[in-house]
Formats: sequence, structure tokens, C-alpha cells
Amino acid sequence: NFPLDLAAVEAPSKNG
Repeated sequence: NFPLDLAAVEAPSKNG
């Protein structure tokens, strides 16, 4: 998994 996916999972707030 790319770091982008990890960031999204770790900080879902950023995604929405």
C-alpha cells in the first residue's frame, strides 16, 4: 500500500 493510502486511513478527516 502506498503512503497516500496509509495517510488516508490514519487521517480519514483529511479525506472528508
